[in-house]
Amino acid sequence: MGKLLSWIAIIALVYAGMRLFVVLQRKSRVAAARRAATRPAAPSGAAPERMLACDHCGVHAPASDMIVVGERRYCSPEHRDAARG
Repeated sequence: MGKLLSWIAIIALVYAGMRLFVVLQRKSRVAAARRAATRPAAPSGAAPERMLACDHCGVHAPASDMIVVGERRYCSPEHRDAARG
């Protein structure tokens, strides 16, 4: 009877070890998939947008976001209006 219980214990330990191994493998695959999903995308080939300094405060902003008045560039309507007055 003692020998049967020893075999049952050994089989249970081997089964538990195999299950633990499978669970750890699955977790590592899920973690790798998450890392791959959060990685920044490869550059699309488009040229980066030019950054220009605001003539009022000096903060750099994308050229498409700047407000242009003559030769001067502003980062916001408030800075454009402050330069006028």
